Amino acid sequence: MPPYEVPVEERFRPLIESVAARLASGDLEGLVRAGQLGSHAVAPIQTVVEQSGTRLIPLPGAWWHDERAVMFPVGDPDNGCALLPLWTREIGRGPLWLEVDLSSSAGELLAVMERVFQPGATS
Repeated sequence: MPPYEVPVEERFRPLIESVAARLASGDLEGLVRAGQLGSHAVAPIQTVVEQSGTRLIPLPGAWWHDERAVMFPVGDPDNGCALLPLWTREIGRGPLWLEVDLSSSAGELLAVMERVFQPGATS
């Protein structure tokens, strides 16, 4: 693992799981209301998911033990960007990835979805 990649900290995992579950249920507007997604990102994310031809599911319970998500520190040690594969009903670990900005301020944790993408695909 390159030195700038570290495993996602356990304290952020429930937030990421919640974001992934809401994404899987199609509740993008709920993520916007919760401050976990910018309204400008809703249409592009819907398009990527629809074009993939798959149906997202929440992350499996043992996901953190079997998979690798990485966190790239950004600025101070309490901020980072996590990248992780999403899961689909059709094939399990799917072709789409989730990018989430993670931060901690005054003891409050925040996870904001930046994008869903397919590595190697053109935008």
